[in-house]
Amino acid sequence: MALSETNLTIDDVKTAIGDNSNDVGVLCTSNNINMYSLKKPVYQENNTASEWYKSKDGNYSLLIPSYSYGQTPSDWTYNKPSGGSVEPFDLGHFRGYNHSGEIPMVQPQSSISFNKWSDSYVTFMFTLSPQSASNINMSDLDYNGIPLDQMHLGVEVSKSGEATQYLTAQAPISGGDGAVLDFNLSPFNGWSTGTATVKFFLSKLPRAQGATEPTANEKCNLPSGTGTYRTCTLSITNSSVLSVTDQWLGKTKTGTFYDPEQTPETPIVSGSYASWKVTIRNTDSESYTLYDHDLDWELNPNMAGMNTTIDCNGKMYNTSGTAINSVSIGAGSSTTIVLYGSVLNSQSTSDWVESAFNLLHKGTQIGSTLAVYEAMAGNYEGGGGPM
Repeated sequence: MALSETNLTIDDVKTAIGDNSNDVGVLCTSNNINMYSLKKPVYQENNTASEWYKSKDGNYSLLIPSYSYGQTPSDWTYNKPSGGSVEPFDLGHFRGYNHSGEIPMVQPQSSISFNKWSDSYVTFMFTLSPQSASNINMSDLDYNGIPLDQMHLGVEVSKSGEATQYLTAQAPISGGDGAVLDFNLSPFNGWSTGTATVKFFLSKLPRAQGATEPTANEKCNLPSGTGTYRTCTLSITNSSVLSVTDQWLGKTKTGTFYDPEQTPETPIVSGSYASWKVTIRNTDSESYTLYDHDLDWELNPNMAGMNTTIDCNGKMYNTSGTAINSVSIGAGSSTTIVLYGSVLNSQSTSDWVESAFNLLHKGTQIGSTLAVYEAMAGNYEGGGGPM
């Protein structure tokens, strides 16, 4: 609750800020003062008497530092009065003082873990303090004449072995937009796993991913205080949440399937079709949708001593033989699918083929390789097993 605008006593101030001094000068310069209160002692009053609390520069006696490339973010500071006739200590400056005034903008993330295999974006969000007659808001302040609520949340992302990147939210903070790192696009799609450091700033203009650093007079630091962070650790991993637990080889979508390591040989007619039945488990804490385009089925035939990779045109089916474009796998659950397509059009009984089923997703390969050899009478023998 804010202090009264009338009949203010020194004891009221002492209680509010938790300072036992009876010296007005000590109270007006106390480190206990909440600098985010709309009204508080200022170094010089505003020229408009009724708006004295905005201070001479109109920024409520707050100093907002520029953001400097590669440096540790700087704190906002509170320019307190120094006493004397120019900057007098005035107990009346505590009229309407709000000791519970909130930080006008909070960036709550100090660390984020990002898995390139299952995720595509990292979004850095923030919250703005609610509008209040006794609390400073971002719309009350400006940087080099730019209202802070019209600036954009920006990030500087650095990682060993990579060029430092800068980008911002595309809309100003008044619109609530966060800054987004898109790992589907350059340059982040080429970044390896490891730890990156993210530093936050406010930018006059939006900057798209891959753009150059904003100039010095276009960017400033975020507010400082308890519960908000101006740097964040980004841990980048590339770990599959899916694993192949079982696999069977066959020649139809719903018929008999064989263990690929069994004997006798798996009966697949040369130049015909083959099916691959696999069970896929999701080890993530959230459900995951597997799409047809995430699957890759390749053949590596050895013909006349030359290895050639051929993409198979196989499609994904459920165990009832119905074609599907995607399948959802619940957290900690598994599902079984069937891949069905042409396998080999052999012209020599000495040829062999190695058929590889994989989940190829963002550079991580999960799947199996089966060596399928041509034998007499047009049969093929499965060998190998899970990779």
